[in-house]
Amino acid sequence: MSLQLACMVLVGIACAFGVYQNLAQATRWRWLLVAGQLLGAVLLALTLFPPLIVQAPQNLLVLTPGVDTKQLRDLDPRQMAVALPGVEVAGDWIMRSPDLATALRKLPRVAALRVLGDGLPARDRDAVGVRALSFEPSAAPPGFVALDFPAAVDSGVLWSVGGRVEGVPSAHVELLDRAGAKAATATIDEHGQFQLSAVSRVPGTETWRLRLLDAKEAEVEVVSLPLRVRVPGAVRGVIVAGAPDAESKYLRRWALDAGHQMASEIRLSRGIEQRGQLVDLGPASLAEIDLLIVDERAWAGLSARQKRDIDEAVRSGLGLLLRVSTNPAAAVLADWRELGLNLQATAAKDDAQPTDALQITVGHDRPALAIADAGLAPLLRADDVTLLAAWHGLGQGRIGIWLPRDSFRLQLAGQGSRYGTLWSRVFSTLARARGTREPELPRWARVDERSQVCGLQSMAKVIDPEGKQSELLVESGGSGCASWWPSSAGWNSVRDENGAWPVFVHTADEGQSLRKAEIREATRQLIEPEIPPWKVATRLPGWPWFLAWLAISAPLWWLQKKVAARV
Repeated sequence: MSLQLACMVLVGIACAFGVYQNLAQATRWRWLLVAGQLLGAVLLALTLFPPLIVQAPQNLLVLTPGVDTKQLRDLDPRQMAVALPGVEVAGDWIMRSPDLATALRKLPRVAALRVLGDGLPARDRDAVGVRALSFEPSAAPPGFVALDFPAAVDSGVLWSVGGRVEGVPSAHVELLDRAGAKAATATIDEHGQFQLSAVSRVPGTETWRLRLLDAKEAEVEVVSLPLRVRVPGAVRGVIVAGAPDAESKYLRRWALDAGHQMASEIRLSRGIEQRGQLVDLGPASLAEIDLLIVDERAWAGLSARQKRDIDEAVRSGLGLLLRVSTNPAAAVLADWRELGLNLQATAAKDDAQPTDALQITVGHDRPALAIADAGLAPLLRADDVTLLAAWHGLGQGRIGIWLPRDSFRLQLAGQGSRYGTLWSRVFSTLARARGTREPELPRWARVDERSQVCGLQSMAKVIDPEGKQSELLVESGGSGCASWWPSSAGWNSVRDENGAWPVFVHTADEGQSLRKAEIREATRQLIEPEIPPWKVATRLPGWPWFLAWLAISAPLWWLQKKVAARV
């Protein structure tokens, strides 16, 4: 039973008892007393719970940080407006509020929002709800508006940073390593985009810098690019080839140099095999390895039992890469089709590789086959977006298909970093997953701004660059999230029972153009031009009903006392 219903029942019982007493008295005033008591009960109920009235929806002008002088000059004092923190504006008619939710609680009739400035920060977006929203951003500041770079890379692997710049014509960017030396440079294209590449060879943490320069070589903006450089996890793999070729030779050599434990079996002729370690494709051995690489000729030589064992091992987590060196037999294509990989005949391509080593690409030399990519995830594409390698999941494992026969040419051309990057991505994508799962760390943490770390165990803490420790309150449940307000810029460390992970914290004023671009895009996602059906029911004030009840109750009490005295 609700509070309102309980109060109504009590008032009704009291009123019924009073009416009964008045009717029991044989006086000429009894009907007046009954009527007054009924009216008083109604007024008391309205005093406790005033009636609701439906009012028309209202529009609210929201001023956010970054609102420019032109937008402020065009404001209409007749509009209902609220200024969020960080907005300096004159005018008594503008309400100041610590956040949007507080303003909307004071103004329950607001059904539409008109946002000016840089947009709504994260704390205010949920408050929008189902309200209509329009956004009029102020002029964007010049600088980086988008950046894409990896948070962690394997040592010796080529990594890239790309992004977009606005407001700086004829600009170019420079990538500086941790020593401040220029590692790469690129000119901004007509769409404001750029891409740079570099290699990090020493495991640990590195802080690269990205400089934006205008046409006069003046520095416009500098942002930090923090990287965690990892030692690549050793993959236990097996290469099985039906005949020797350059692809398997250079792949095995790279895998051993990269620290992987790679066994191999290369069949030279009938009954003659070249083996690097003993290769056993039985169930017990397959359960111990992480990645199996087989070409079409070796697959044709497997027994039906071995194929079943491989299928079961993949479903249990093994990674399988099927490499094509020539057109497979029909039986092999049928087997692979059952594994979810469909190859179709296509016109042969005989493209000559460019003579410039930097322009060499993979996939010029491949069989006259095409991958039917229905349901497959791309692993490598040609310049014309043709699928050269792809994979899909099967049970707990993954199966991939590889068409190129010329990736080894990268090694011959001195492009070892590109070759290692290519095959590192293949290994990390397909190989059996091992080790502990890393928590979800913030990509761009800032000083004095809320960041969130998820996937933590209990007893988690953060250690700043000066060694100061702060305990994290981890939410109970499966997410294991904890909020954190960094106080020191630089490399911090997040620790829990499973290990420690470095997190870079940027200064509060770094990357302001990036931050504003992110807020603007998030606000644009909330745009809803149509006002929803909005009925705001508000209660009338209770004091008029109380005065009316008092005006009825006072003479009624006097009359009842007078009647009781005569009786």
